[in-house]
Amino acid sequence: MKKIIFTIAVILVIVSCKEQVSNGPMILSGNIKNPNWDSISIQDPLNRVISKIKLSKNNSFVDTLKVSEGNYFLCHGIQRITVFLKPTYDLDAEFDAHNMEESLVFTGDGANENNFLAKKQLYERSLTGLSNFSTNEAKFLKLNDSLFNLRVKFLKNNKKTLEKEFVTWEMKNFEVEKLLGISRFERIHQSETNNKNFKVSKQFPNPYTLLDFNDERLAMSPEYLMLIDSYLGREVRAKLKIGESLDWSIGVLNIIEDKIKSLKVKEFICYPHVEELFVNTREPDSVYNRLLTFTLDKESLQKLKLIYKNSLNKIHSGSVCPNYRFYDINNQRVTLNSFKGKVVYIDVWATWCSPCMAEIPYLKKLEDDLKNYNIQFVSISKDSYKELWRKTVKEKKLPGIQILANSDTCSFFKDFSIVEIPRFIILDKNGLIINQNAMRPSDPKLKDDLLKYIR
Repeated sequence: MKKIIFTIAVILVIVSCKEQVSNGPMILSGNIKNPNWDSISIQDPLNRVISKIKLSKNNSFVDTLKVSEGNYFLCHGIQRITVFLKPTYDLDAEFDAHNMEESLVFTGDGANENNFLAKKQLYERSLTGLSNFSTNEAKFLKLNDSLFNLRVKFLKNNKKTLEKEFVTWEMKNFEVEKLLGISRFERIHQSETNNKNFKVSKQFPNPYTLLDFNDERLAMSPEYLMLIDSYLGREVRAKLKIGESLDWSIGVLNIIEDKIKSLKVKEFICYPHVEELFVNTREPDSVYNRLLTFTLDKESLQKLKLIYKNSLNKIHSGSVCPNYRFYDINNQRVTLNSFKGKVVYIDVWATWCSPCMAEIPYLKKLEDDLKNYNIQFVSISKDSYKELWRKTVKEKKLPGIQILANSDTCSFFKDFSIVEIPRFIILDKNGLIINQNAMRPSDPKLKDDLLKYIR
């Protein structure tokens, strides 16, 4: 968690959910042109599969879902898009799997909100690159305001057909995105200008001053969660700097219990990263007992118990990494010992994992930046379907050593307590485990961290 939860990564993509007192059935149906998989799935913001729906012979699908009002993910193969679902909806979706985002069309109940979200996702692409973290404070703040205003204008131009509460939530999320940009400025400016001593001025806005840490309507917004994450990381680092003897995970939980009273917000801050909390603590019993109070969800509690049990026998940083044996995509035998003499950066991923897929562009750039250095990149997939994995590796032109391993039988996953992915591990030139919960490729500090071990 020290290296992953509190880094600002393009993650991934979790979205909003509106809390409802009761759940109810809804109907989701549709048709897919040129399907590349035999089913679709609906996932909640914690990437839990709510429903997996098989396609019929004519590539149509239909299912009755029990959902709370809010945003979920409609997934097909490695593609997924945000959808807004609500009890009693009768919603139909049609798309061409060759270009899901641009061809997706909704009809029926909630069609206006869902067509807006699809249109918004395409619009966000046009905003990519408008932020400039290498400029001075005044120019950055002006650009950040401009991005906010562009998003607000886009919403206003489309709000006539949208539910009032939906529009209100979108506005709140835009405000959080603005604050998130402010929270990221100092760290990304340091990286982009190669000035590690840069600090924002006293006049620079504090993004946390007006932050509501208990907003359940925003609890599953990626920007909201990252903003809280950055606050937690800042507070724990501050305590460490003044010399407090502090276990990182215990420090994080202390702050969460002090600032966050909402059970839902606690769950969505902690439970996607339970594994990291156990990796970065010397007190697993205390972490386990406190996390038990952060959720009432049976599936989350089962996962917690499994991770806790595995953590008691886990491999520790500083120990020699076992010589696991794999076969790469070319069916060549690969052992981790064969990379001795090089720093090894291991990426554990899967094609169905959207946060994993979001890291790919950053991983490819990192590999290219370090291609002349003594480092080996190894990607280990948990996929169950070999052909889909091979197709993704080929289509995405993934470099490095590509390995497919069975997570049920391969001891690597159990030894490293890998339940949540993506997961990144660094080995030094002697095969020692430097960090079993390393920074993601999207973290601008990772490159310098790797160079420290390479040199």
